[in-house]
Amino acid sequence: MLLSGPPVLASQEAESGAPPGIWQGNYQLDREDPRIRTRGGADLLRLQVIHSRGEAAITVSWTAGRAICDDPLAEPCEWIGASGTTQGRVIGDQIMVALPVSADESDPLIVLIRRAGGQRLSGHLFNARGDFAWRFAVRTIEE
Repeated sequence: MLLSGPPVLASQEAESGAPPGIWQGNYQLDREDPRIRTRGGADLLRLQVIHSRGEAAITVSWTAGRAICDDPLAEPCEWIGASGTTQGRVIGDQIMVALPVSADESDPLIVLIRRAGGQRLSGHLFNARGDFAWRFAVRTIEE
């Protein structure tokens, strides 16, 4: 398993009895920024998504990487290594998740991942106040 999330995720999956949905899996989000030169520097977020077929709700365990900071070339910020488990939604061909990374609860980071052209994934991360928006590439991580 990519993330060692709380045992509740494994038990939720086992108890649901529903087959996994299209979004179930582990994902690596890499920030697309011309200032970033390495894969390690592009590490934005790692996600584990639990999704049952036909359901709009998802459960997401997440861990923030180095590229979560506003300026990826500056000193590391306090958001690196932040993690948690939260609920998200499937909306058409995309998922949306609000991550409570900031100490300001009214300004979560919003992760929006789109499925386009079959299995190709891409996305945007922005804060609720709209101060910034970053594009990211999505890689599916096999267990």
